[in-house]
Amino acid sequence: MNKLILVLLLFPVVCDAQLDTANATLPYRDGKIIYEQVNEMPNISKSEMFGASKKWLADAFKSANSVIQSENEPTGQLIGKGYTTISYFKKGSMMGILLDIKFTVQIDCKDGKYRIRFYDLGNETSSTRYTSGYTTPLETVDSNYRKKKNKEKWEGTVKVINNKFITFLDSFKDSIVKSKSDSF
Repeated sequence: MNKLILVLLLFPVVCDAQLDTANATLPYRDGKIIYEQVNEMPNISKSEMFGASKKWLADAFKSANSVIQSENEPTGQLIGKGYTTISYFKKGSMMGILLDIKFTVQIDCKDGKYRIRFYDLGNETSSTRYTSGYTTPLETVDSNYRKKKNKEKWEGTVKVINNKFITFLDSFKDSIVKSKSDSF
């Protein structure tokens, strides 16, 4: 029991030690935060990629708030709204941090190639008994925190956000590759 308590007390320190805040920046393009990946996928047709993309969206974002907003198979484009919760421990904190992030995801498929983009990221604030919930653009959140004294702590948060969206990009690529090898 004592070992369990020790592990729980050290968990925030161990988690924070894994955060490297050096050069932690969000990927801006034209003043907007955009995570994007373009990959060549030889021997995978647009139709196969489109079907695999729809499956990935359904599997990756099971929330009722995550819905395909637009799908156009002839052009190979899917647009959806997603939602994810990012949780981690900040240095010197015994309490975990939760960020609820809403975003738009766009997938463009061509024969042998795809592009996936995450944009319109916003930090969602839950409604309470006294306030209604709202979403603040992540660009605004980033700008506000970089002006404050706790800039270093925000850079740790940025690193966690980046890791989450890089994981989404990698997951999508793995899903496309796996769909080609599925011989059913």
